[in-house]
Amino acid sequence: MQRVGAQTSTLALADSLYAVGDYHKAIQIYEKQDSLSASVYQKIASAEQARGDLNKALKAYEKSIQQNSKLVVAKANYGKLLRRTYQYQKADSVYTELIQQYPQNPDFQYQLGLIKEKLKNSEAYQFYEKAIQEDATHQNALYELASFYYQKKEFKEAENLTQKALASAPKNIKMQLLSALNAYSQRDYSSALKRYQKVNQLGYTSESVYEKLGMCYYQEAFITKAIEAYQHVLKLNAENASAHLYIGKLYLHKEKLEEAEKHLLMALLLAKPK
Repeated sequence: MQRVGAQTSTLALADSLYAVGDYHKAIQIYEKQDSLSASVYQKIASAEQARGDLNKALKAYEKSIQQNSKLVVAKANYGKLLRRTYQYQKADSVYTELIQQYPQNPDFQYQLGLIKEKLKNSEAYQFYEKAIQEDATHQNALYELASFYYQKKEFKEAENLTQKALASAPKNIKMQLLSALNAYSQRDYSSALKRYQKVNQLGYTSESVYEKLGMCYYQEAFITKAIEAYQHVLKLNAENASAHLYIGKLYLHKEKLEEAEKHLLMALLLAKPK
């Protein structure tokens, strides 16, 4: 009885070390137990994964599942780690089995969709659809399915999915970016402008976003705003020839010839092979 109590105490210590991120010490304590149960192996796997030793994490998950094949969380995490380590066939087997047991679990459907996509399986999108059938607001599945339709140039379907996702999670940056790109690709510059402005308001900035903002402002005849957007591009990448070119064109609109010449010459110089 005393040994059981002592073991419980040391496991509690290991759990507390794990909780504060001291994974190595936690693992050392877990591994010193008289007998390692499936749940302890699961904890070792989680700690190894957290500290970045993915091979050891996989081995620990395998031992955990061998001891108790009903540990669903261990199986799911094992499958995700197999995908992360490019072992797609094994990951496919793990999630196929999980879905047979839990067909209504949306995240299992989503995970299998990711795996099928890596295996170049053309039916991957069907698993995203199944995930959304079970959870209509599953942001990751909605994003992957919207991306699938966008890549196929089925812009209407992509639009419906992005707007559906943003209705429940308006601060989802990835979805905001895809929504803006979907409008931009159809040359709906008015809609794209509002969406890229929203992306900026959410605190996301990048060279690509400012380039597209510049083009939207340019197409909507907001000349000063377009120049400002392209100047932001140059702050991020001073050798962006396209930004220099459009700033030059825009200064020509404003009849600022000296500024226009400077940027057009920079565009020419940067566009020439070095």
